[in-house]
Amino acid sequence: MSEMSEKCDRFIKLLISGGFWLGCFVFKGLRCRMKKSSPDTCTVLSYHGIRKNERKRFAQQMEELQKVAKAVNVDREGHPGDGFHYVMVTFDDGFQSFLENALPELIQRKIPVAVFIPTGYIGKEAEWIEDPTHEDRLERVMTEEQIKELPSELVIIGSHSVTHTNLRLLREEDLRRELIESKKKLESITGRNVTLISLPYGEYDERVVEVARQMGYRRIFSSLSRLASRREYVVERVGVKPSDWPLEFRM
Repeated sequence: MSEMSEKCDRFIKLLISGGFWLGCFVFKGLRCRMKKSSPDTCTVLSYHGIRKNERKRFAQQMEELQKVAKAVNVDREGHPGDGFHYVMVTFDDGFQSFLENALPELIQRKIPVAVFIPTGYIGKEAEWIEDPTHEDRLERVMTEEQIKELPSELVIIGSHSVTHTNLRLLREEDLRRELIESKKKLESITGRNVTLISLPYGEYDERVVEVARQMGYRRIFSSLSRLASRREYVVERVGVKPSDWPLEFRM
């Protein structure tokens, strides 16, 4: 993607987000005048790698997050109904750069996080990325020992399939294998139940959802950008990067 094209996409994202938040502000004001309580909202953020030179900016984003919202666990059920804005932080791929550059900042601020790991690449490079120029191509997934040592009081581990493939395109036999084998592998490493999954590339259909239910997953995370309802089985997320403009991130 060219620099100009990327800037255009980000301006469009800003306009859409700005329109949405303006609408929310007006709606909240009207409900207040009518003496009705405002519904609480929840945004689920989706990160991938955090390079060393991005750590400072990531820390600033987490500071900003705590000013405008309350960070909660991704497995939290229901809505408090207090009209507050909640945020859930997630990381796909389980890169070592998460461990080195993101986790210390999250621990410092006591922000809970979910990390979704493709088990076929544990301890290996992100070989599912075919583009040699992709920013995450040389990233390496955490090892079993590193996954085991993640602080359980702050980090929830979820599946990201075995081979990081588009699950929607698989035969049912292969789909079941991707879902159950990744779940069992992570449970054997962590000693904890794994009930969450992030879908590679955000791709799914009704068949993927139904098989995931059958395999014991309580919640599925995709990657379409919109506000998430914690009552939904499939939760959409907003993709973010440390390089996002401050206004872009806040919206």
